[in-house]
Amino acid sequence: RVAVVAPRFDGFIDTVGPVTSGTHVRKGEPLMTVFGQELLNQAARLLIEPPGQNDKSGNVIGARRRLLNFGVPEEFIESVKRDRKVPDTISWPSPRDGVVLERNAVDGQGFKAGDVLFRIADHSVVWVMADVAEGDIGALEPGQSVSVTTRAHPGRVFTGKVAVVYPHLMKDTRTV
Repeated sequence: RVAVVAPRFDGFIDTVGPVTSGTHVRKGEPLMTVFGQELLNQAARLLIEPPGQNDKSGNVIGARRRLLNFGVPEEFIESVKRDRKVPDTISWPSPRDGVVLERNAVDGQGFKAGDVLFRIADHSVVWVMADVAEGDIGALEPGQSVSVTTRAHPGRVFTGKVAVVYPHLMKDTRTV
């Protein structure tokens, strides 16, 4: 459940939002504003492609498809079509709710297609690695409901299911 924000085009970061490692972000919340010449060229094509390039509903197929392939939010495409204007930069949103694990973006920085600028983890589901004593192994099976308590959150019970029981015994601790 880790999302990587790695633009699919070359460009520059205009400004980074108020996010850093440890910041909780919501899906769609702006992470940064970016400039990408390829991206803006395709946005301009939305305004000038001939009507023969439209589908049955009147949408431009070529430029729209290329913008979607760049990962551009639908809202940006609709804004360009509605306002008949291509902005200088685009606000880049968070792809999911989560916590910023890594921020490799600073104001004015250039980037290449595929550069990882952010890593965002969705912690709504987590794994717990538990060592189970050899004598209790027979009581474990995948899919079984479990309850877990931790010292960090006294009195709180976390529920889940057994996903995997590793097929080997740890010889030092005699646990699985």
